[in-house]
Amino acid sequence: PEKLNRIVNAAGIFSSQEAVELKLVDGLLQRDELISKMHELGATPEEGKTTFRQVSLSKYSNKVSFTKSSNHIAVVYAEGEIVDGWGDPDQVGGDRLAHYLRDIRSNKQIKAVVLRINSPGGSAFASDIIAREILLLRKKGIPVVVSMGDVAASGGYYIAARGSKILANSSTITGSIGVFGLHFNFEELAKKINLGVDGSKTSRYADLLSSHRVATPEEIALVQKLVDRVYDDFVGIVAEGRSLERDKVHAIAQGRVWLGLNAKENGLVDSFGNLTDAIQLSQKLAKIDQAEIVQYPSLHEGRSNFLQKLLSDEEEEPFLFTSTATHNPAMQFIRAHWDRLKQIKSYNDPQGVYLTCPVQVGK
Repeated sequence: PEKLNRIVNAAGIFSSQEAVELKLVDGLLQRDELISKMHELGATPEEGKTTFRQVSLSKYSNKVSFTKSSNHIAVVYAEGEIVDGWGDPDQVGGDRLAHYLRDIRSNKQIKAVVLRINSPGGSAFASDIIAREILLLRKKGIPVVVSMGDVAASGGYYIAARGSKILANSSTITGSIGVFGLHFNFEELAKKINLGVDGSKTSRYADLLSSHRVATPEEIALVQKLVDRVYDDFVGIVAEGRSLERDKVHAIAQGRVWLGLNAKENGLVDSFGNLTDAIQLSQKLAKIDQAEIVQYPSLHEGRSNFLQKLLSDEEEEPFLFTSTATHNPAMQFIRAHWDRLKQIKSYNDPQGVYLTCPVQVGK
């Protein structure tokens, strides 16, 4: 190692001949000489070509299993805001994540699950769907180890609380055990653009929380009642999952945000560790010696989602930057507030109830 360090520090760039002289490589061959050498070593010539049969590293890695173990550990990624439905690639779609977990539950080879959470929360309805699937996995005897990233708060903690064990970093933002209701009111906006809305009701609450008018005190009271019920359920899930008294959970809840260091002290997480530690712990809980790692979403799906995101952005955003849009006051407003307008789209809970920590790391 010392000799290699001296060589590298002496000259950062080497010619091919210098590499031979320094014994960094065994010899030099032109491409045709390499092909001839491979033929001599027994490589099969490729029909109709002057090269030989070969496979790319990416194709090889996709075809070859690097372990003979029949046991699998599923690593499931929950990255982004939790939304109802399938969600965008950069969101945690409640239906999509629940779909992954159901697939895992029916796969006899998967012996344990590591749920990697990096989410500030979101839709209460979607969070509950995900938490239910985690509970069903555990009832089937499949341990679920939660690995927290930078943020696993509110709805992110709601789903974490159903896990067998929770690992975090000392600086992880977590907790935020709280609930709020959100109602969008576009009445003033409609007036500004001279848009009138009218209709007839068939029942007293047919237009409950209509976005075309201000919510009535009675409607607000109904939403508050729903928020209180969801909060009570949230506290109960944490108390059950963490083996804590409800009063203690309530004392550290009420929307309070905790760093991982404090969360460990008050019982919200079990220990500190990274994703590798979580995988090792899941293997221990499942009582298996060797296991192959499978990921959800798969690498192929992740690539597809990335391309989809690129394409969707190209379809949605270019109109904001055309010459016409530059001189249009409405387009200027949309362009200036595009990120916030996109965020509004994520507030799609069917009941308008959210478990969200209003913290953005690195923003």
